[in-house]
Amino acid sequence: MQQTASGGYAPGGPQLNVMYVGRICSVTNVSRTSCRECGASILLTTADKNGGRCVPCARGTREQSERTKQYFAEQDARHRASLDRLARAPRLSSVDRICEVLDGITSVEDEAQLEALQIAIESVSGVQQPARAARAMLGVLERFPWSDGYGVFWSILHSLESIPGYESALIDSIRRRAGEFNLLMVNRIINTGTTDVCGTSLLALLREVVDSQEHDADAREAAAGYLARQEGA
Repeated sequence: MQQTASGGYAPGGPQLNVMYVGRICSVTNVSRTSCRECGASILLTTADKNGGRCVPCARGTREQSERTKQYFAEQDARHRASLDRLARAPRLSSVDRICEVLDGITSVEDEAQLEALQIAIESVSGVQQPARAARAMLGVLERFPWSDGYGVFWSILHSLESIPGYESALIDSIRRRAGEFNLLMVNRIINTGTTDVCGTSLLALLREVVDSQEHDADAREAAAGYLARQEGA
């Protein structure tokens, strides 16, 4: 910047770079210019080293960087739009309708289905006999045993844990198809100090998964990990 007659500074010329080292203040002139390809403001020393270009342009990464920025900007816009739709969407008024929506979830990669799933889960607390939805919620976890539904499955977990007596349905779910979230829920119950539910030992249930070839290798490994931690505690 250059000092004007009024004592202010006008654009152009070297900029003042104030550096503080301990109690000593030093002021150095830092000359800048524009990248000849993208126009970004850069140091003259950078321009000299890179033929008048900024580092990203010189390395050929500017285009990729801009594409990445655009991608995340688009994802952010989609996320905000989805949150807006969820906020304005009416909640489901009956447990039968909730179960119908939950049973109809066939993909956790489809944005519309994820939104429908989220609305259904958020509706559970507002209907009579919410326990009737437990089987359908667990069914979603069973159909996609190693997914988190882009975070929506955590809503399922918390909704289930708020329903009195959901544990018996959870045990049945484990025996049908053990996966990431229903096994996690069993472990969370054990962490509270409860090891027996409805006459079933939860530690024995985990051993059952470990020893059964009916469950996939990932389920057996996850159950073994929880069992080892609980028995070693």
